[in-house]
Amino acid sequence: MELKLIIIPVMGAIIGWVTNLIAIKLIFRPYKPMRFPIINFSIQGIIPKRRYEIAANIGKIVEKELLCIKDLIPAFESGINDTVFIKNIASIIKSNLTNRIPGIFPSRLKETVGNMIEEILIKELTKVLPTIARQGLEDLSDNIVVHSIVEEKINNLELAEFEKLIISITRRELKHIEYLGAVLGFIIGLGQLLIITVLA
Repeated sequence: MELKLIIIPVMGAIIGWVTNLIAIKLIFRPYKPMRFPIINFSIQGIIPKRRYEIAANIGKIVEKELLCIKDLIPAFESGINDTVFIKNIASIIKSNLTNRIPGIFPSRLKETVGNMIEEILIKELTKVLPTIARQGLEDLSDNIVVHSIVEEKINNLELAEFEKLIISITRRELKHIEYLGAVLGFIIGLGQLLIITVLA
């Protein structure tokens, strides 16, 4: 009787753990449909079976919720308005222009002209660059379809790669499901033991 007290709950825990482990594996496997012709039944992992639908939905979520280009415009604009950013652009243009001034001109004159050009550029770029950038980003958002890019990338992944990616993201949660199966199996084993004890 004492052996039953241990074996039944432990067996229940093992069965619960193994059942959940198999259920998790069946989310991904088999990659290709396995057919049972006699009973006219086929089995395939949920993710391989619905991968194109999953990819399309992930793409839409990324585009609408995570990476809407129009939502990124203010962040880009704030970077473009940054003084250091504008000064760097003006400095590059100044350097390119002064290098093209023929060597017959005195170096002090070239330096003075370069500094004047740099000041004008900084002043004008501060005014016009954000508008140009906004227009460019808006045009970009009209031409780039984020959900199609994400969908294509996911669909191009090998199923084994896709499985590895999902498992790496959800490893902790999947382990919790396995352990929960063991706990529930153990509780069911205790319930069975109680029923056997009452009926004995």
